[in-house]
Formats: sequence, C-alpha cells, structure tokens
Amino acid sequence: MTVRIDRRVLQEVAAAATLIAAFVIAGQEKWVFAKTLPVTRRGNPSFTQQIFSDRATIGFVRFAIVLLALYVIASVPALVVGGRWLRGLSRPSVAAADAVADGAIVIADLKSKLKTVQAERDLAKALAKAALEA
Repeated sequence: MTVRIDRRVLQEVAAAATLIAAFVIAGQEKWVFAKTLPVTRRGNPSFTQQIFSDRATIGFVRFAIVLLALYVIASVPALVVGGRWLRGLSRPSVAAADAVADGAIVIADLKSKLKTVQAERDLAKALAKAALEA
C-alpha cells in the first residue's frame, strides 16, 4: 500500500507553516511589527505628512500592509510547492498545466489498477483451466 500526499494538501501545509512562522516573528516584535519612530511635524507639513500623522490612518495602513504580506508569505510557498510559481508568465495556462499534471496522476493510478486486474484475470483463467481439465 502506497501513501500519496495530494499536491493541494502539500500546498496548504506549506502555506500554514509559513504563516505560523510569520506569527512567531510578529510575537517577538521583529520584522514589520517592530516599534517605529513617532511621526513628527516640522515647519509646514505636506498633505501626506498630515494624513499619516493620524494614528488611526497609520494603524489601518500598517494593517493593510501586514495583510498583504501575510497573503504573499502564504501564497508564494504554496505556489512553489505546487509547481505553479511563475508559470503564469509562460505560454500554457496554469489551468491547463494543472489539468495535465492531474491527468498524469490519474493515468498512473489507472495503469496500476489495470495491472492488478490483469493479474487477477490471469489467475482466474488458470484456475478455470485447471478446473476444466480435472
């Protein structure tokens, strides 16, 4: 009996592992979660300086950046494990390449089942021949 791990499960495991690593790093207050310097206003502040001097705005911007980073952190390893990283830039589409890969797995599985059925058929023929001759 062979155990075969599905590619999609492997992708989910890779994404979960990288997200767990990101949360561990965040818990240690490293990476983008480190404390930053306060925003200061000097002289005549520009429009962007006034917008980003508001604590709520900075909080939402940081939140959006962290969500984007978490998406990238989770999706890139999953795509690499699945063999789909940068495949979208090549000629065949990702869906077609996935269909070919999934088809190859199904074909290999069916070939092994066919060999098993053929061996059982040959055994049944030999038993039937032996029973008729006896």
